[in-house]
Amino acid sequence: MTYDSQFDIIDLPSVGLFYPNKCNKVKVYHLTLVDEEIMTSPNLWASGDMIDKLLERKVLPVDGETPFIHPQKMLIGDRLALLIFLRTTMDNLYTIEVKDEKGERFSYNFDLTTLKTKDVTAKPDSDFQFDFILPKTGKRVKFRLMNGEDEKEIRVLQ
Repeated sequence: MTYDSQFDIIDLPSVGLFYPNKCNKVKVYHLTLVDEEIMTSPNLWASGDMIDKLLERKVLPVDGETPFIHPQKMLIGDRLALLIFLRTTMDNLYTIEVKDEKGERFSYNFDLTTLKTKDVTAKPDSDFQFDFILPKTGKRVKFRLMNGEDEKEIRVLQ
């Protein structure tokens, strides 16, 4: 597979806290016209695999020494951040239609580069899980954040 030479090194919002190898950054190649075939493939859209194929093609290790995690194993938040970055390689403005206080519609150009991530304040345990006490029952539960593999499993179940 050949890649266009334009790429950026992207810091992952999770800062590597949720990956055994502590991967916190990846190399992301910019979108090209060739990628349009993936993004417009009816079969990939129908199967739900378009995002997976696109990320597999565009996200690679920074180098041979920096930890890397395959995009399928990345947390959903990291995957979304990479997709937003990829979108900005085409155009950083995203036009949305909104209504004003009178209910009148108007277009608004939103600059995707102004989006900010939230710092992770809660730290997972050694299994990358969180303890949480349910407010109504007081029962303690453990949960973990979803990754691309979880997302695919849910798609298959639907």
